[in-house]
Amino acid sequence: VWPHKEFPLIPVGKLVLDRNPENYFQDVEQLAFDPAHMVPGIEPSPDKMLQGRLFAYGDTHRHRLGPNHLQLAVNCPYK
Repeated sequence: VWPHKEFPLIPVGKLVLDRNPENYFQDVEQLAFDPAHMVPGIEPSPDKMLQGRLFAYGDTHRHRLGPNHLQLAVNCPYK
């Protein structure tokens, strides 16, 4: 954990959950979070668990959802 004195928390936005998904399979079951997808300028910490997950999540998504998992609407970075 990083010390808050050296690295203060910065609010970046608000997440509003005000409705259920219309298509549960498409919006929830096919969702694939990946800690390796970071905005430019953000680097991962040297934590060994995170380093392992940076590789494992993408590999798991390819196995679970197929090689085109980033082309699914819920995972596509371009809409």
